[in-house]
Amino acid sequence: MKKNSYQHFHKVIAIIIFLYSCSLHAANFTYTTVTICGPVGIKSWKDDKFPDMNAYKYYYIHKSNDGKIVVWNNFYQYSNFSENTYHHLYVHNGGSTSLNYSIAEGVEKYILRLKNQSNSGKTRDITLLVNLSSGTFISRTASSEPDIGVCNPINLE
Repeated sequence: MKKNSYQHFHKVIAIIIFLYSCSLHAANFTYTTVTICGPVGIKSWKDDKFPDMNAYKYYYIHKSNDGKIVVWNNFYQYSNFSENTYHHLYVHNGGSTSLNYSIAEGVEKYILRLKNQSNSGKTRDITLLVNLSSGTFISRTASSEPDIGVCNPINLE
């Protein structure tokens, strides 16, 4: 396969996975706010030109008025109201995702859990701490250095 065809194939697969993951709970989840956290600030959806290229660096936090939360990161959807199951595909490992949310002293804490059922059987937790008053975040897994960056609420109009 030629290089351009190969890159195009990856983009098409990534878009399909993203659309599939976003549609899993579309019927019972209507978000009212969105915050994007990443290494650089994004003020609107139009600023996010290539979400698939750096998907692992960004957290898309969707909240509803009734306390439901969905966080999208690295082609996985984590929610606090249901567990999502992914099949093992070429572009990502299979497993189940879930979200645990709490807030203390103005800092929102998200635990993004991926139970890898396909090959390792291991569970990976990402701890995401968001301080909306300062517009910053820090995220970390047990096996890596922390990532820090900025968070911006997105205008949904």
